[in-house]
Amino acid sequence: MATAEGASSSLIPAHSPFSYNVGINYESWDGGRVGRVIASDLDAITQNFKLIRTYHDAGVGTADPTNPVIDPTQQEVISYVLAHAGLELNMGTNNNALASGGFGAPWSAGLMVDPAYTDKWVAMIIEAFGSTNAVEENLKMILLGNELDANGPPPGDPSFETYYSVWIPQAFLNLQTSLANAGLGSIPISTTIANYGASNVVSTSVSSFIEGHWSAAWNGGEPIVLYNQYTPDNGSSTDYSTVISYFESLATTFDGALAPFIGETGFSTLYGQAGQVTVYSQIFDWLNSQWDTGHKTVPLFAFDAFDQPTRWPDVEKYYGIYTDAGSLKPGLAAILPSWLTTATSTYVGGTAAAERFFAKPGNDVVDPGLGHDILALGGNSARYTVALSGAVALVTDLMTNSTDVVSNVQALEFADGSQALFATDQTHIAALYEAMLGRHADSAGVAYWASRSFSGVDFDAMVSAFLDSAEYAARSTLDASAWLAALYDNVLHRAADNEGQAYWLAQLDAGLARHEIETAFVLSAEFTESAHKLVDSTQWVGLVGGALPDLLAAHGLSS
Repeated sequence: MATAEGASSSLIPAHSPFSYNVGINYESWDGGRVGRVIASDLDAITQNFKLIRTYHDAGVGTADPTNPVIDPTQQEVISYVLAHAGLELNMGTNNNALASGGFGAPWSAGLMVDPAYTDKWVAMIIEAFGSTNAVEENLKMILLGNELDANGPPPGDPSFETYYSVWIPQAFLNLQTSLANAGLGSIPISTTIANYGASNVVSTSVSSFIEGHWSAAWNGGEPIVLYNQYTPDNGSSTDYSTVISYFESLATTFDGALAPFIGETGFSTLYGQAGQVTVYSQIFDWLNSQWDTGHKTVPLFAFDAFDQPTRWPDVEKYYGIYTDAGSLKPGLAAILPSWLTTATSTYVGGTAAAERFFAKPGNDVVDPGLGHDILALGGNSARYTVALSGAVALVTDLMTNSTDVVSNVQALEFADGSQALFATDQTHIAALYEAMLGRHADSAGVAYWASRSFSGVDFDAMVSAFLDSAEYAARSTLDASAWLAALYDNVLHRAADNEGQAYWLAQLDAGLARHEIETAFVLSAEFTESAHKLVDSTQWVGLVGGALPDLLAAHGLSS
């Protein structure tokens, strides 16, 4: 079905915490499914989807809800994900994390409005996964509740305004703080909205709050909220174009300030299996057109994996795309594209600060830039091979058969220890050519020095080697003013300011060596800042340059 290309492309985010474009919603509670086995469900699901969204966290009905214990069905899902490399989890909480009550009972603050609870909750999650590393590797997002505009105090209730203006924000901030304190500050927190609109104050206020309080450590600093939407006429219509238009309107509304992901969408076979096939055909026609232009789509979670016989009203019972036997419902197998299980390739950048990154399942470019950076890898070191390829390292995960192209990283971290990688950043190596030799780095030269860096040669040792070279000696005849002007131009890419020029010439006259000034430029805050400016979300501005697919291809990898 035709859509406006510009609007559709604006839905494709520059960054995503997920390695896969499309996931599946999975209800871990049995929902009336007799004889349901979670491991068997997941065996079926993961033939087509590697990204799974769940709805539960702490067990309900416990003696003391303020001391959370993991829901046993959620623990089964977590254990399955841990046992199968390459899977990713987007985990929701129960709605009582935000507000308790309803069904005739008065509403009160939810469990996560208390910071002591979120501390315990994070400890519960770490215990469920086994370690903080395992949480980071597998848990890609935490969703506070589900459809917050439909599952809390309604308009007119005495607690309505407090719900969206106090309880939800406080729960968000408490969990954010508790995660950061536990070393899990890189895991983003968001939620889902049922029906966004100007008249729906919960939907607008929550979206605005998340946008304004999104952590710079989450998803490249780009905020995300998940929005649900189904076809008109209570989901009975088979015209999916209205849903596409809705999501495109969200992209227009947020205009890049917030990325709208699709939390739930699908079709209930209460209205016939043929209708489900028709709707999913339109969904994947839409997504395929996005995939074909860059192997990225708007992130989308299909609803639901399996039917839920005890749900109400009846339309809610039949959204599943799998039968209880684990096969796709008739007509769907031919629709689901093979790329659903393909991890996307991404550029993993960073800042000048010391940072720690977690590897993703795809073939990625990891270039955090300057600073002491660590790439954390799931599992033991025996699972990986590390080899030099030109000026970069190729880190291959033997379980997922994916390879990262890595530069400007000082160490690799495994479950059983760590391994030094590059003693000197490639960015600094390239800058030494500019500063000390007055020219761009040649690929063979940088590859050589990267290999020396890989062997442990640090920045000061490289400076000494450059200083002793014949090429450096040949530049010693340059007039001081000409030399300094070239240094500004080559390293800082600007003309010397009068004050700066006078200062450095005075330093020369006072006896400071030229190479000391050259290294000061390379290590300066100004150079460091300029070295972290990206051209765009797909452009690598590190050592080799070029678009992400080209860089991967240069090392024999696909995007």
